[in-house]
Amino acid sequence: MSTSAGIRFGSRELIDLLVAWVALGVAFAVFFAGGGTGFLQGLLAGEGLALLVVSLSTAGVGFLLHELAHKVVAVRFGQVAEFRADYGMLFVA
Repeated sequence: MSTSAGIRFGSRELIDLLVAWVALGVAFAVFFAGGGTGFLQGLLAGEGLALLVVSLSTAGVGFLLHELAHKVVAVRFGQVAEFRADYGMLFVA
């Protein structure tokens, strides 16, 4: 369990955050590549990896900060909050 400023992260929470971050980054990369086929062609041409990195570092970081804000506010008001990924919905993304 990791701790930072009184906020604790369980191992499952960290794994779920990582999986959701990667899934969201891939979903945005596929979207901006024009779909699955465009993304796969981009990967083969070497451009898809750059798009994936940009998606992970923009939309992915935005997602992580958003979820962290939920946790910080909950803890500040004396509540317990732990992120859980909905793997069915991540597949939909």
